Order: sequence, then C-alpha cells, then structure tokens
Amino acid sequence: MNFKKIVFEKLGNTTASCGGFYSTIEETLKQFPSIKTVVFAVEASTSDFYEWQQVGGCPI
Repeated sequence: MNFKKIVFEKLGNTTASCGGFYSTIEETLKQFPSIKTVVFAVEASTSDFYEWQQVGGCPI
C-alpha cells in the first residue's frame, strides 16, 4: 500500500492511534486471493513508513 507523503504530513505524529487502521487495510486487502502480503510505504519508501510508525524495519 503506497501512500502519498501529504497523508503523513496531515496526520502528523499519530503513529500509535493508527495501528488498528492499518491492520484493517491489511485484512481487507488479504480478502483477495492474489494478495498474500501487504507492505506499507510512503512515496514507494517502506523504510519511511515503518520509521514513521516507529516499529522498526519493513517486515519483509
């Protein structure tokens, strides 16, 4: 899932409160048989997303 940078600029520092939001996106996408794994990114950068979420590196 690739987000535009403006989304994160608008959200600010809401990392902890958004955890459920991202898991909901992941669960929804995985309902499609062709989607096995969901990786989040900001402007194609997974490291930017996971750093913003303060959860370490990309899990894949």
